[in-house]
Amino acid sequence: ANAEATKVNVALKKVADCHHACLESWQTLQALHSKLKQKEKPTESFWLAECRYRRQAEGFCQAQQEANEAASLVVREVQDLEEWRDEMVEKVFRLFGQKLYAVATHLASLAHTSLQLFDRQRMPRSD
Repeated sequence: ANAEATKVNVALKKVADCHHACLESWQTLQALHSKLKQKEKPTESFWLAECRYRRQAEGFCQAQQEANEAASLVVREVQDLEEWRDEMVEKVFRLFGQKLYAVATHLASLAHTSLQLFDRQRMPRSD
C-alpha cells in the first residue's frame, strides 16, 4: 500500500507541476491577446503561444488521468485489505466462540460429574 501511495504522491506532484506550467502558458497567451487587441506588437507569436498552451493543457489532462488511475488503484487495494480484515475478524470471533462453547460444555460436564459424585457420597448404599 505504501508503494502505491507513493505513486499517487508522485502523480499528484506531476499534476501540480503541469497545472503550473499550463497556467503560465495561459497567462502568456492572455497577455499576447491583450496586446493584439490594443494593436500593440506582441513579443512572440500568438500562434506559438496558443500551441504551447494547448500542449501544456494536454499534458495536464494526461497527468490528471494518471493520478486518478493511481488513486483508484490505492482505493481498490484499501478496499481489498478491508475485506480481508473483515474476514479475519469473523474467523477469529468464530473460533473464539467455538472455544468458548467447548469450555462451557466441558465445565457443565465437570459440574454434572461433581454433582453425581456428591450425591453418591451423600446417599449411603443399601446393600
